[in-house]
Amino acid sequence: MSYKWKLLRKIPGNHRWFLDENSGRVSCCDQSGARPHLTDDGTLWLNKELPIVISDYDGRICISAPVIKGRTDDKCHITCNLNEMTYLVREHDMRVEVHSPSGDSVKLLGEMKLVPA
Repeated sequence: MSYKWKLLRKIPGNHRWFLDENSGRVSCCDQSGARPHLTDDGTLWLNKELPIVISDYDGRICISAPVIKGRTDDKCHITCNLNEMTYLVREHDMRVEVHSPSGDSVKLLGEMKLVPA
């Protein structure tokens, strides 16, 4: 497969997000490779059909974004930080769900706004 990558955003300390101009799809890249298809995991496409999930993991807050593995088409999640979540919500219209330890989930609706601290 031929890719034509355009860097969209570099999240400090986390992923770089690229647009494949050939397919119109968005993919992320970690520190293991210069471009998404060159990473250890291979191309991970942003899955806009599923929400970003905020959950409790052993008493810590975990934020994860849904992706599709290019090699296998398996759906999975990647860990991301608050800056990355905000970018994905604002620029790629991603939804967010909050999952409680009891398994309940709440969908966050409406526009996400950042307020200076």
